[in-house]
Amino acid sequence: MKNTYFNYKVSILEAILYFFITLIVGQLIAGVITLPTFAIPWTSHFLLPLSFLVGFGASAFIIMLLKKLELNELKHFFHLKVSVLHVILAIAIYLVSLPLAEYLSMLVPTEGNTILEKLYEFFIESFELIFKYKIAAFVMVCILAPILEELIFRGLILRGMLQNGINPWFSIIFTALLFGAAHMNPWQFAGAGFLGAVFGFIYWRTQSLILCIFLHFLNNLIAYIITIHTQSMEETVFEPDFIILGSSVVLTLILGYFFYNNSKPTALEEVQNEQSIEWDNVITDKDE
Repeated sequence: MKNTYFNYKVSILEAILYFFITLIVGQLIAGVITLPTFAIPWTSHFLLPLSFLVGFGASAFIIMLLKKLELNELKHFFHLKVSVLHVILAIAIYLVSLPLAEYLSMLVPTEGNTILEKLYEFFIESFELIFKYKIAAFVMVCILAPILEELIFRGLILRGMLQNGINPWFSIIFTALLFGAAHMNPWQFAGAGFLGAVFGFIYWRTQSLILCIFLHFLNNLIAYIITIHTQSMEETVFEPDFIILGSSVVLTLILGYFFYNNSKPTALEEVQNEQSIEWDNVITDKDE
């Protein structure tokens, strides 16, 4: 007898499948749940976060069903064992990489192309809900998104690819591209994809989904506060220039290298070995 969690593996094709499941199921369920908001706008206060919770929650549940993971095995994904040094370094890596993430988001033009102009207009209009329903937006953006998106993209997809023996760097980049594409617009694709790679790297070296959720929360909280304060979706934290971008690249590489060298052997092996021992003890106790 073997706990499914310990044998959890995801192939590249499965990762793509789970991406589309997340996209399609999430959007369909969210669309159905938010239908009443068109006739009764005030219901958006609770239906918007509910649609996100049920949509992405159902996506994660379907993936777990396909991989025969039981709900009680979710606790393994949220283990808290992570050193203070790793937490400090992870936060530092995120902060110094933020200017580069913002710059990548700004590379896609918003003018000069009819298709991009219309898409950008739709993108801005869809995010205006943040200004109308601030609490609902906070719950969606700062609480539900970090938890559910990290569970799916880092916990279920990336972890499965790593355990399948797929090259870690390829797995991190591939999952980051899926994460960026899940935002369904070219402006967030680059920035979110880059941050997805940062989160993926940190997850690989710590196996701490909680830490990635916190970093995701921190990122979304900063964006949320700026958006509410400026009443605009176009404000940024940093003004891109050569010095800031150059410093961002150099510091990200230095801290990343230090983080890498101070997280060996990989947490994936450590956590898996510890949990395997725990599971073997459970089986032994039952047999006795």
